Amino acid sequence: MSASRLERLQEREDKDIKTVKESPSLPLSELKKSLKKEQAEKENYAFLALEDNIWYYRDRQNLPRGPCPLNSLRMAWINGIIDENTIVWGQGLEEWVPIRNVSALPALIRNFE
Repeated sequence: MSASRLERLQEREDKDIKTVKESPSLPLSELKKSLKKEQAEKENYAFLALEDNIWYYRDRQNLPRGPCPLNSLRMAWINGIIDENTIVWGQGLEEWVPIRNVSALPALIRNFE
């Protein structure tokens, strides 16, 4: 079974972090570049984590719905079933929170690709 995009990105991130830690003699400019790259990859990792997550949401009657992929949330958004105030839960969240409080999720839902 092949690794998911999320797993591959995590493995690459772990490898890059290990490389930076094992190279304390890097010039400051190179270290800054490595750290910028690391930050960009972490943001990309978070973005992919949102895309690959399985979501649950509470409808207007407060009934839990799901599990559903991000694409189902997009369709619910298009059809007016959910909005930024809808509470959701997904892997990595400790509790149910409004969509607007999950970093990058509103942008992903509005992206109708």
